[in-house]
Amino acid sequence: MRSAPQAMTPGTGRPTAPSIRTLVQEGALHCVFQPLLSLADGSVFGFEGLLRGPGRNGQQSPIALFETATREGCVEELEIAARRLIAERYVGLGLEGKLFVNFSPCLLANQTLRSSRLDPPAGLEGIPPQNVVIELTEGSQATDFDRLVQVLDRYRSQGYHIAIDDLGEGFASLKLWSKVRPEMVKVDRHFINEISSDGLKLRFVQAIQHIAESSGAAIVAEGVETEAELRVLRDLGIPYVQGFLTARPAARPAVRLSSAVQQMLS
Repeated sequence: MRSAPQAMTPGTGRPTAPSIRTLVQEGALHCVFQPLLSLADGSVFGFEGLLRGPGRNGQQSPIALFETATREGCVEELEIAARRLIAERYVGLGLEGKLFVNFSPCLLANQTLRSSRLDPPAGLEGIPPQNVVIELTEGSQATDFDRLVQVLDRYRSQGYHIAIDDLGEGFASLKLWSKVRPEMVKVDRHFINEISSDGLKLRFVQAIQHIAESSGAAIVAEGVETEAELRVLRDLGIPYVQGFLTARPAARPAVRLSSAVQQMLS
């Protein structure tokens, strides 16, 4: 990974953060992967690819990167660059299992439907569709749900799976669930944190679980950080979990569980 050149803010002598396009062009972005755990057999089910930027310019987090891209009018360019980087690294590492990749619903909805078959999502051309989970993010919602559903149905027909990220973070995600009918739903970490001691959060997750079972969706519990949370989720029958307790994001992610996590599940 090369470092992006730094410019100076006029009159201050302090370096300014490079533009998103500069970061992309200079190869200054990188990615990490966070494993998802199957509670049925304790295996690593898949990996979520997460974009990262150079730390010294304040754009390390994906939130900061996409906020900057929004101001600069290049969100789509950044999304495509992120997917391409994640896909290349996924292949390069020889990872097995599902690859979860974030997509903005509004950008997906804007794709054309002129042909009878959509091309693979830009940046993911080299990955078999059955290995990819298109993860719809909360940050940028579509306004044309019918068009979004059309695009996603086309991708689904090619073998891609659909997931909704951060369910419960906003009302829009519930509408998205009812329209899209995804194969997977990722429950926001707010409802997972302290679920072992918070009866209301427990009932929320049980309600989400009931809807998921009725709609044929599998649940991923996000943000699992304690053994008590993990045990409650296992006892509820939640199929998949993701969080710092089971595996942290890493450039070379764990492909199997640590002995400590295996012991928790025994």
